[in-house]
Amino acid sequence: MNFLTVLLKTKSLHRSPSSAGFTLIELLIVIIIIGILSAIALPAMLSQAAKARQAEAKTFIGAINRAQQGYMMERLEFADSVERLGILSNQESKYYSYSFVTSNIQGSVIARPLVPEGARAYSGATTLYLNDALLKTIICETRLMGTEGLAVPDWNGTELTLACPNTMDIVAH
Repeated sequence: MNFLTVLLKTKSLHRSPSSAGFTLIELLIVIIIIGILSAIALPAMLSQAAKARQAEAKTFIGAINRAQQGYMMERLEFADSVERLGILSNQESKYYSYSFVTSNIQGSVIARPLVPEGARAYSGATTLYLNDALLKTIICETRLMGTEGLAVPDWNGTELTLACPNTMDIVAH
């Protein structure tokens, strides 16, 4: 006899033809498999939600930088609020609050997460290089979750570059 016929005969010894359903062992194995799969999938899904919230801040800072460029070209100054740029009616979205820091040559925006755990903070800047009338932009991201290390990007007039503070990394130029 081969292995399959032996297996079928032993299976038929343990169950009567009228019994239907699953054994307790089979149910436990299925529950354990579902638990393992959910333990693997749940953290991945939660990190995707955090990345989506952070994408909102990066996209919004990019939009502010582009709006600041247009505002500077029209009015020869940087806007100090989103209302002046005409982007939003207030300086807070669902996940981030936005604040502006402006000077004669730089318009900066800071995005602080409303719930700092599990989200990074961002800052962006648009700078006017006066000699050549160049407008440069940058977006920076904190290395740690939350607002620790959050600062406005620096303008280096000698090298004509915008740089992220030491506690932040460049996301986009």
